[in-house]
Parts: sequence; C-alpha cells; structure tokens
Amino acid sequence: MSGNSSGYSVRVARPSDYKALAELLAELLGYSSDFSSSDSNIKIELVNALNTNLLRLLSTPGNTLLVAEEEGSSLAIGFISVYSYWGLLDDAPSALLDRIVVSKAYQATSVVAALLEQGIGACQAMGCSDIKFVPSEGSLMPKEILEKMGFQAHEQFFLLEIR
Repeated sequence: MSGNSSGYSVRVARPSDYKALAELLAELLGYSSDFSSSDSNIKIELVNALNTNLLRLLSTPGNTLLVAEEEGSSLAIGFISVYSYWGLLDDAPSALLDRIVVSKAYQATSVVAALLEQGIGACQAMGCSDIKFVPSEGSLMPKEILEKMGFQAHEQFFLLEIR
C-alpha cells in the first residue's frame, strides 16, 4: 500500500517495527529516543513492552497496524490501528479505527488522510460492513476529512457504513 504523496508510503506493520514505533512515540511524548542515556533501563523496558504489545496485536486475527514511513528509510512517521469484530447477530464484521498517530513534522501533511484511507481499505478487505472511528484526546483527524470520506458524526464517534 502506498500513500498519496511522494516522500512516504503506508504498509502493514511487521514485528521488526517496534523500535521505529518506539522512536515515534518518544518524539510525540517529548522524550529523547537516545537509548544510551542514564534512564536507558526505563526506555529499554518501554521498548520491550511495545515489542510485546505489537507482537500480540499482529498475531490476533482481525487486527492490523498500518505504518507510514519515509520513502527509502525505516523511519516511522505514523500509524493507524484497525480492529475487526463480530457481533452475535451480525452477518459481517464491524471495524474500529482505534488510533491515528503521526510525527509532529507530518501532522499538517497528507499522511493523516492517507492512513485513514488505507485503514478504510483494510476494513473493506476484511469484509467489514461498517467502520467506527472514536476520536481520542488530541485526535489528529479533522471532522472535515472524516465527513469527506463518508463518515457520519454521532455523539462520541464517527460511523462509515460500507454495505
């Protein structure tokens, strides 16, 4: 899967992405990604925990993580997590787009919309009948982009029916 502009691409995450994702999260949380500093034991524990969670997510059927990375490098500049689930009376799975995270340098670019677009495509490929996006505090997803892609605003979430 590739993004909408030169300079980055969007692809399915691999287990080896945990270090690049840790660096992205460190940047967004205002921490140094230098793992040789005095608090490196804490950072190593966090990287190991992220590795464990990434492996768990990638090994659970119906779950995926899409990663945006700079072209020609392994620098993660964003990600979106996608979960599909079945209800007892459903004839097709539903999906939840859980979180969109993008590096500060790319937040005002097309990366956010490209991750959403690729997340929708992943949901369609899984046969989902609807997609729910629940904005979290500090969500990067402007309401206008969601509505342009067909999402309907509800009280605490946005819903896209694919049927």
